[in-house]
Amino acid sequence: MYYYFFHDTYTDIFEKEKRPHLTRLSHSYDNPTWSANYHVHRDEIELAYVESGIANYSLDIENFTVHEGDIIAIEPGVLHGLASDYNQPASIWSIGISNFKLKNQKHAVTLLPENGVPILNVNQEKHLIFSLINEIHEQHQHHTNTSMFLCNQLAETLVALYSQYFEHCRIHEYPKNHSFARDIMIYINFHYAQKISLESLASRFHMSEDHISHEFKNVYGVSPINYTIDRRICEAKWLLINTIDSLSVIAQQIGYENVNYFTNLFTRRIGMTPTSFRYTYGTHKNKR
Repeated sequence: MYYYFFHDTYTDIFEKEKRPHLTRLSHSYDNPTWSANYHVHRDEIELAYVESGIANYSLDIENFTVHEGDIIAIEPGVLHGLASDYNQPASIWSIGISNFKLKNQKHAVTLLPENGVPILNVNQEKHLIFSLINEIHEQHQHHTNTSMFLCNQLAETLVALYSQYFEHCRIHEYPKNHSFARDIMIYINFHYAQKISLESLASRFHMSEDHISHEFKNVYGVSPINYTIDRRICEAKWLLINTIDSLSVIAQQIGYENVNYFTNLFTRRIGMTPTSFRYTYGTHKNKR
């Protein structure tokens, strides 16, 4: 039998009025073909936790394999994509958090040491991480002011824990990727719903169409136009899973005016129709 006294002697780790704000929560699981194409977040950090399985992450031009008990911190401006392992499908929770500023960091919405490896195994602490993320999921179902307050408090705790875990993480000198292909990738990421062509990219970046296409494919293994299509289809998958929007509305949101064209394209890329995808992986399947 024991008890502790807690005295108010600690110093706040966050700057004044710069506390974490929870922006989103996602859970990808039970889908061996799941993937998310290269994308980037402008003003938020993504904190991910691998509950089970295996996945491959691409962070800028570095590739990592993640396993059960791994945590990932993807800071603003980092190009990233992931793909679940087919034989051991990954169950990955991801939360987006913005607005905060840690006192020990130079920049807002960051928590990694300079050149810190953004992936770390915390197997001994995995139950704590999972319980916090799962509680955010549970509280969100209540849709009350108190539950939303609790969600942000839990997100604040996660930021503090991730910061603590990564404080002494491995340091790695990453190759710098200053290729203009990265600028094009980021541009497409934020404008994929607009009309994008090699001609429009050449005009915007003042380069020839052939040069853009060759360099982009050399760096990322896919042409700019195919990446645009992949980015649109990836967004469509999330909209199909998490909304009840009609196919026509979703098609327009991702840049396709013709719903039949979108349906045929989605079917060719994913191997099932948008309606079948929604039925198989939609929110009615995610009551966990």
